[in-house]
Amino acid sequence: MNEPPALPASAAERSLRRAEWQPVVFAERLRRVELARLRPSDLEASGPLEALSIKVFRNHAFEYVASALGPFLAFAGFSPTVTLSDYDDALSDVTVGARVALVWLDFSRYAGRFERPEALAAWLASRVTAMRQGFDGPVLVADHAPLGGDGDAGLAGLNAALETALAGLAGVHLLPVSALAEALGPGAADPRSKALGSRWSDRLNLESARHLGLRWLPASVAPRLKALALDLDHTLYAGVLGEDGVQGVALTEGHRRLQETLVALRARGLFLAVVSRNERADVDALFAARDDFALKAEHISAWGVSWGAKSEAIAAIAAQLRIGVDAVLFVDDNPGELAAVSAALPTVKTLHAAPEGALTARALGLAPGLFAWRVSREDQLRAADLAASEARRALETPELDREAYLASLGVKLTFAVPQGEALARVHELSNKTNQFNLGMARLSAAEVSHRAGSAEAGFVTVSLEDRLSDSGVIAVVGARREGETLVVDEVCISCRAMGRDLEDLIVGESVAHLATRLGAAGVRYRWRRGPRNGPALHWLARYEAVEALDGDDGGEVPSTPRRPRPMPVEIIWSM
Repeated sequence: MNEPPALPASAAERSLRRAEWQPVVFAERLRRVELARLRPSDLEASGPLEALSIKVFRNHAFEYVASALGPFLAFAGFSPTVTLSDYDDALSDVTVGARVALVWLDFSRYAGRFERPEALAAWLASRVTAMRQGFDGPVLVADHAPLGGDGDAGLAGLNAALETALAGLAGVHLLPVSALAEALGPGAADPRSKALGSRWSDRLNLESARHLGLRWLPASVAPRLKALALDLDHTLYAGVLGEDGVQGVALTEGHRRLQETLVALRARGLFLAVVSRNERADVDALFAARDDFALKAEHISAWGVSWGAKSEAIAAIAAQLRIGVDAVLFVDDNPGELAAVSAALPTVKTLHAAPEGALTARALGLAPGLFAWRVSREDQLRAADLAASEARRALETPELDREAYLASLGVKLTFAVPQGEALARVHELSNKTNQFNLGMARLSAAEVSHRAGSAEAGFVTVSLEDRLSDSGVIAVVGARREGETLVVDEVCISCRAMGRDLEDLIVGESVAHLATRLGAAGVRYRWRRGPRNGPALHWLARYEAVEALDGDDGGEVPSTPRRPRPMPVEIIWSM
């Protein structure tokens, strides 16, 4: 008899179910029987999980990975559809027809067919390039996992060759499956390979499913989270500050590892915030007195310490950090707090902190939304730039007009035409910027690379620096020529640059350059309404002196190339 379909859970129920799933999905050793008990439908809240189609190009069995992928992707918010190619060493058909392409090869099958590992890597890069002819989504390529035996002869150095060969292909990521195999040691290989169609053990298949579902696939199709909102008591240490006192709370070995993990995540560009029901004076005294804490007060970018609702504290912290609440992961040991925050702020991500800090540290190493393929210079500058913004606000007084304020800051804008590695920042801004994103184009890495190399299109990036901080690349303007008209369909300015009245200068200077470079006489700004891009739409209406931008589906506003009014800002063109 079939069971009735599960009813959609509320956001609060979903957070509780996710907490119940954590001991399974973050287990030190994964077990199929436990994974099989997790029903992805139980995590559906106000709507279904996001559909994610995956085409797998393989020459050995992927079914053992695919059968375990569902719970991990459901935990990350996705419902997968996996299509498998035939077993094909030659990768003769590279038609994707899905959102993500996954190349899953047992490279031991190529041993002896190529003179050098570099030749094998070059061949694979050529097949991925052919795949790119009709597909601009992310391509994930599993690297070589040496499992011992004659099959690995002649393949030493292959992964380094693969990294070099694939590095120039936009939107292509090499998956370090070899690291998973190395961690498992002898347990990575299965002696029954001929019968099973793969040399990989079930442990290696399960670990591959976990990393695909929690880290690699989410990082390919969704923006990275920007902040961790952290509880204190029984989360960052053992004990209760208000009862045990500053010296009474215990830093166990597991909690020490957790705090070191958090410091490392901050170094990779994530904001850290504290959300705690305590007295602020006690919290300040704790961080001042505990020299054994790896996590210091200077690592915290925002504080939400009060006796009020934690949802209110998280909303205030997100506003202070100038990010959406959907970019926050809330970590707390109390499931009731997780449920209450989810009920009030359904888009906040939640993670249940285990009593043993090392378990929470492992969970943070796998939690969806925290992994990034690359850490940009702008990521590393983010926390320092936020601190500098407080100093900028202190300089802004009613007696000081805007031009005098800018002059006092010593603002410098550097305009550039991005190429090579700089295109990665264009892709990031297109996909991560929300408030000042005019066209909401959300360009893929492959689309960015193609347009940058076209004679009919181009980008300008803008870096911002003043006497208080270096913000790095904070804006991109992209356009293409249609006839005699420049269609500006990508204007993204990071929130860290807003508040200094620089938008006219950033856009005007960039558009004037693109119009000249591409030989366009007129300009049309293409816009589309998004959930949070009101600031960009308001700017365009003011800039072009139109009363309002009508319609929900977007449109175009005609204009002409023009240089903005002079401002006390140093402008540099880096060509």
